[in-house]
Amino acid sequence: MDRKTFNRVRLASIVLNEIEDLPAKMYPFLEFEKNENEAEGKYRILPPVGEAKESQAIMSVEYQKWSEEVLDLLQRFYPQKVDEFTEAYRSALPYVTLELKPKTANSHKLKFTFIKYLTEQRTILSHLFAKMSSMEITDDECDMNEEVECAFTDNSLRVFRAAVQPVLETEINTFKTNLSEKNGDFKAILDMADQINDAATNDVSKLINKCNSLRKLCAENVECEDALRSLTPVFDMIGRM
Repeated sequence: MDRKTFNRVRLASIVLNEIEDLPAKMYPFLEFEKNENEAEGKYRILPPVGEAKESQAIMSVEYQKWSEEVLDLLQRFYPQKVDEFTEAYRSALPYVTLELKPKTANSHKLKFTFIKYLTEQRTILSHLFAKMSSMEITDDECDMNEEVECAFTDNSLRVFRAAVQPVLETEINTFKTNLSEKNGDFKAILDMADQINDAATNDVSKLINKCNSLRKLCAENVECEDALRSLTPVFDMIGRM
């Protein structure tokens, strides 16, 4: 197994952590309406609004892409768990898309049920990670032609761009704005921040190096170090890929 494949399962674990943060931003704010015709279900969920609507939209995309990525890895490295993972996915999906007919107007019960199925999937992912960790990891084998993306497979690159890159870009722009409001010569630091956004394409090793370089530059400046605090969790996440 090459390193880029192993990085896929590591990235899947990172994305799962992001998904697990979303239910708390959605379920408590759901509203219900009683159906006049109970043949259609006793209650229906009203379309979410505000932050709940945004969280549900993000979770729907990220959860489905994440499940597809993990399922692909299972089919290759742990086929015995494919059916179990697929069953948990199919059970959980209506609680993500909200295409269900709840018997009670209880958003906490919906959240609990979704987390139950997601936990089953997390357990399978943990078993997959343990199994892959015991395998020999070889150097990446890929065509170094500039048109070929070697750092990620197509699936994991898509997950990275959907779940991690938008957060990185937002936090980099916030960092640049905050630093621009301070007194001092920060040209080299701002240039490095731009290079991080440029590197966040298909070369994860280059991206990690740029993040570490920015950290070193900011270590020499108190104001920069303070502005960098919001980026630290994102850099830590990227460093674990």
